[in-house]
Amino acid sequence: MPKVNCSLCAALVEGRTLASPQKLENRILDLIKKDRPEWEAKRGICANCLEQYRAKKFVTYLEAEYQKLSELEHSVVSKITTPSFC
Repeated sequence: MPKVNCSLCAALVEGRTLASPQKLENRILDLIKKDRPEWEAKRGICANCLEQYRAKKFVTYLEAEYQKLSELEHSVVSKITTPSFC
């Protein structure tokens, strides 16, 4: 199988392992285009880049949901996520 470059990171990978831009979720495409406005979405991206943008999509979602919480809910999240050394 011929090796080709990822259109984002230029890593050399097997062509069949690239994710086609036409098959990517719109949220992931939006994140890529925000980070890389010059990206033309004509060639595929490697599995590593795809995983990075999937993770970024998830973190973006969590951050947006966290912003919706009330002050009381924020304090509860802080207490849960901050280690206590009693």
